Amino acid sequence: MTFAERLAAIDTAIALLASAADPEATLVATALRRWHDGESLDTAMGLPTDWRDRARIAKRDRALQELVKTNPELDATGIARHILRELPGCTRQHIRPDGQLGHIFDLAALEFRPSERHLRRLLTQVRGQQRECNGHDSSSRSRARPRRT
Repeated sequence: MTFAERLAAIDTAIALLASAADPEATLVATALRRWHDGESLDTAMGLPTDWRDRARIAKRDRALQELVKTNPELDATGIARHILRELPGCTRQHIRPDGQLGHIFDLAALEFRPSERHLRRLLTQVRGQQRECNGHDSSSRSRARPRRT
């Protein structure tokens, strides 16, 4: 396909999307036209500059939510250790498996390499249980100690 043919194909796609009676198609057609006229695609779509980071965080959080949901018997530490144990194996796979390993595969695909502590904090946020954040339940919180002088 020549350069001119590629430009014509883009123009045809824009016209096709613009003629659809669908708001999403019209939005994409407008963005593609603006991109074709020289704007970056991000700007043309009205996306914030950090949209890729936001999308990665949302995908990470969805994977963690699914792992919490499928492991209700485990606390944040148990789930974190399970993820960290399985994560290296998922980085070598090219096809997403089903089930729990699929969610860990999603984390690996995001190049998510947290420490156990960071992972526990994220899992705690997902669960909404701040008490598990540092691996302690509310009964084992340390008491404030007086300062030595």
